[in-house]
Amino acid sequence: MRKFLLLLFIGFLLSCSERPDESFSSSFILGSVGQLILPYDESITNPVLSSDENFWTARKSEKRILTKQNLVGYEEDRIILFLNPAVQEIRNIALSDDGSTALVNMATDESKESQIIRLVFGTSDHQTFQLDGSQNKMVPNPSSLSITALTYPWDDQIVYLGTEYDELSNTAIQRLYYYNFLTDSSHVIDLESGTFSLDSQGDLVGNYYHSLDVYRDLSSPDTISEFLVCQNLESSEGTTQTFKIFDTDGNINFDAKGVYEYQEIGGIQWLGKEEILLAVKRDDQWQILSVNSAGEEHIFYEGPSNTYQFQGLDLSSSGKLCITQIVYDEYADYSDVLILSLE
Repeated sequence: MRKFLLLLFIGFLLSCSERPDESFSSSFILGSVGQLILPYDESITNPVLSSDENFWTARKSEKRILTKQNLVGYEEDRIILFLNPAVQEIRNIALSDDGSTALVNMATDESKESQIIRLVFGTSDHQTFQLDGSQNKMVPNPSSLSITALTYPWDDQIVYLGTEYDELSNTAIQRLYYYNFLTDSSHVIDLESGTFSLDSQGDLVGNYYHSLDVYRDLSSPDTISEFLVCQNLESSEGTTQTFKIFDTDGNINFDAKGVYEYQEIGGIQWLGKEEILLAVKRDDQWQILSVNSAGEEHIFYEGPSNTYQFQGLDLSSSGKLCITQIVYDEYADYSDVLILSLE
């Protein structure tokens, strides 16, 4: 009897140790229905896929901790950032194509200014992660920019959308920035109509830009050929959102205004040279859809009726999966992670 009770107790302990995070459990099985919803009980940073099996995000309540989750809900890894000054908010994350390196856009105070740091996984103790100035380092921030969006096309170079605020003149300037880790140099691309005014809360108003992706030709993967940027449009008739495609000199190759306009765009990604994936709100319904150069549209998913917003959009390097965050209220107090099969 004692032996039986002992075995029963050991079995109970093992079952507890294998349980996923209680606030993070799947309600669908990816593959059988093509979607997976993983509920969180709090606000998180927009998730990014590191492979077809897992993704990184950060709980906003934990401020300085990055977590890697698999598609069942188990936490596979966590990185605790020990930086000075201390991290107050992780605003977004980007991963290199091979998933070996991350960019973290973070703030150390409550201002709009933010900093980008590069983390090379496995090069420092993940429980007390510190910058070493070489592999794990901070990107110089010219003009105390607010980093609005970032992407990570190569291990040694990044691209981000930076916003420079001038509270004295109540204006802001947006530009695209390259940064090269090997040469420690930056390159700036001016965008058309890159100067905007601020409202009484100090937020951007007008036709400002947000969300970013870059296109690389597979025949020359080390070269960026185009930038894809979302744009807010304000007029006397109201506010809509669209996107533009810029070349590397800042010239407009395509303006979707009047062709593809939505109530909101939560995220955008290249699917290929002639096709784009978007998270959009249209007719008060949030959707994941694709559009192509032939004018064709394909809807992959429609959000629940109580969806307030889809925040962020990321593709796995294989292009098989996309991921976004479903937010249910204006204050993003709690959210779900949606992982969607595109096959």
